[in-house]
Amino acid sequence: MDSKKWPGRYPLPLQVLLSLIACSLLYIIIIRPVRIELNTGVLIPAFISLSGPDSDTIMFMERRIEIQPQGYDRSRGFGIPFGGYFWLPLALFITIRNKKAVIILSFYHLFLAIIPPLLGLLFLRQVHWAGTLLRLNEILFHIFFLIALFIGLKGIVEEWARGR
Repeated sequence: MDSKKWPGRYPLPLQVLLSLIACSLLYIIIIRPVRIELNTGVLIPAFISLSGPDSDTIMFMERRIEIQPQGYDRSRGFGIPFGGYFWLPLALFITIRNKKAVIILSFYHLFLAIIPPLLGLLFLRQVHWAGTLLRLNEILFHIFFLIALFIGLKGIVEEWARGR
């Protein structure tokens, strides 16, 4: 979006700070409890019912599920999306009013809400390629976060240089 159409009322550093604070509060007060409830109330019971109560192949955390079947040295897993890796770039995109980046980031995290849990269920059922895709997802997830963070920071620097 053209930032000249949307003149800021406040200096850019204050806008960045306010955006970070607002997104942090929204996450801490509303989103984090929902993520934890989704994981502990929906996903963990689904995984327990499919693996059996005596299974030691699944490790549950508040916002993450790790699966380590017999014969694997390292576990494969996934985190519940819309965590800090979503809110930090989102706050920067909101500050620079990059609507396209907000939409792409949101759709990517919606994708993460569906595909990795399905891959986790497949991996639990001994579908080995699902474990490979889970591992690849973790790598791509971090790369996507770093790219989004870079784009957000670049936008902030460009806005600062323009004197906004």
